[in-house]
Amino acid sequence: MKAASSILLAFLIWSLAIPSWALIAVSAAKVDSTTTSSVTSHTTAVTVDATTKVLLVCVSNSGTTAGGPSGVTYDGSAMTASQSTAWTTADEGTASFWYTVNPAVTTANVVVSWSASTKTNLGTGNTIMQYSGVDTAALIDAQGGSSFNTGGATTITHTTTTVADNAWLVDCVNKRVNSAITMVVQDGRTGVTNRSLSNSVAASSYRSAGAPNNYTMDWTLSANRGAISVVSLKPSVESSACNGSLMLMGAGGC
Repeated sequence: MKAASSILLAFLIWSLAIPSWALIAVSAAKVDSTTTSSVTSHTTAVTVDATTKVLLVCVSNSGTTAGGPSGVTYDGSAMTASQSTAWTTADEGTASFWYTVNPAVTTANVVVSWSASTKTNLGTGNTIMQYSGVDTAALIDAQGGSSFNTGGATTITHTTTTVADNAWLVDCVNKRVNSAITMVVQDGRTGVTNRSLSNSVAASSYRSAGAPNNYTMDWTLSANRGAISVVSLKPSVESSACNGSLMLMGAGGC
């Protein structure tokens, strides 16, 4: 009987010692509905609520000279640059991510800036997503991107190797020429953006992931050029073995 009790106690301590991950969720998403071109800045008003732990911006821009944004701000403060992927031919395009953790709970502007209007004269737009349940101390679990610089490409695709359990994948796409693009359906994937700019297309989607593995985000298109950036967001850890119950049971400190 004593042995059985010891085994049960050991199992309880072991099970409580396993970290519990919060589930990432979209608290809000906003697609900038304007088709904007030949600008050096682009402003979108966003309302952030108290559940939001990270504000993530996908910027898609095309122009006759190369380069993504020179900076992005929220409520006047600089956002952090993350994955950026560009393609280069006679026309240029960039898909990039920018983020802020624990953003101010208010209605404020997201302002995207470029060093020259020729970086946006084929169109630019952004998708602004708000997430809860993320690890604000170490947000980016993994990231990467792929570019397709030949007119024969019929897919825009990138495979990301996640590190954390229950990570969250988000993609940002820029495609040259204003023609159809179709999200490839995958488990749990949700499209946010798929729209025309001036003379290109912007797209963005997200999906949940399970155990660490290789996960592919892809889109089909008519033969053309483009770029995709993908970030994997790390979920927050809600609890561990360091709790009052275990301490009272004499399980030891942390």
